[in-house]
Amino acid sequence: MDTHSEVRRISFAELLMYRFGYDVIRRHESGANRDAQDEMEKVKANIIQLTEVARNAALATEVAHQSEARALGQELAALKAAEDARQAAKISDKTRENATRVIETLKLQEELSIRKKEGLENIASDDSKGVVSRNKSKAELAILLSEDQINLRAAKIHQEMAAKNTIAAAKKSEECVALTEAALERATHARKEATRLKSHRDSDSRNQHG
Repeated sequence: MDTHSEVRRISFAELLMYRFGYDVIRRHESGANRDAQDEMEKVKANIIQLTEVARNAALATEVAHQSEARALGQELAALKAAEDARQAAKISDKTRENATRVIETLKLQEELSIRKKEGLENIASDDSKGVVSRNKSKAELAILLSEDQINLRAAKIHQEMAAKNTIAAAKKSEECVALTEAALERATHARKEATRLKSHRDSDSRNQHG
């Protein structure tokens, strides 16, 4: 045996590799690579998730803006409808006042005609009255009775019906005003809610980008 030969020292890792075929360094590097790959996969998954969240947030913001615009349009339409209804109600009020006066006038004319007829009949049949007075009353009564009472009455009925229809239309106008104002109130509430949601979405979007 050569006593001068140099004895080489080996490491524990080399001993394991020689004796059992176990490469500690390679196993360590392989494990580190797997850990790094796992971390990369997690990062990719987070990026995909954040991208999807951002896309959904942008879509929700756009929907909120569209909802506000639609609600505003509905509010403006309801506002115009309510204003038109109020204007129509004002016109109907004036027409109703005129119609009411027409009805009152027709009733008064009919009452006066009846009273006049009764008065003439009483005078014409009253023997206590002078001949001249009785004859005059008879002549006036004949003229009154000779008038076309049927046509006159029909005209009065027609005018009265028209007046009543006008009053009914005016009442409908008042109901229409109430309905349009209620619709306006609902539209305004919806628009305010849409604006609130839009502001909330805009705030969230700014926070996400910040």
